[in-house]
Amino acid sequence: MKIYLIGMPLSGKTHLALKLAEALNYEFIDMDQEITDNHNMSIDAIFYLYGESTFRTYETELLEALKERDNIVVSTGGGIVTTPLNKKHFDGITFYLDTSLEELENRLKMSHSRPLLKVKTIKELYEERKDAYLEFSDHTIKNDSDFDKPLKQIIKILNDGNHL
Repeated sequence: MKIYLIGMPLSGKTHLALKLAEALNYEFIDMDQEITDNHNMSIDAIFYLYGESTFRTYETELLEALKERDNIVVSTGGGIVTTPLNKKHFDGITFYLDTSLEELENRLKMSHSRPLLKVKTIKELYEERKDAYLEFSDHTIKNDSDFDKPLKQIIKILNDGNHL
């Protein structure tokens, strides 16, 4: 089984994906980290040198490559939904981590640099992407507080078999 976590930057995708992979004894994959490892440069450098469209191409290529793997939990990049073609590459269960704009802004105060947040506000990204997150997802999980509750909700959905 493949499990994908989507959502805004700072929604907790990486943290929850790691915890979920540990709980299920699955492999954890952080797409942003895989891309930086595969291309030997940071996401900031990819955006600066080649632009957002090249980064989005790298995301799509990685999604295609992940089709060959099983028993994985994937933390996607926040903008994975900006390429409609990517939806067909999600060949598993997709959870949207729905985090309020207020909580995202609070987390942003304690975060490191994000390439697109240099040119847009978190609110602008949220408004642009919120409908696409819903369209891409099989389930929406609220994630505004601690990570235990969303983790338990995802595991319950998986155990109940209510994932499609």
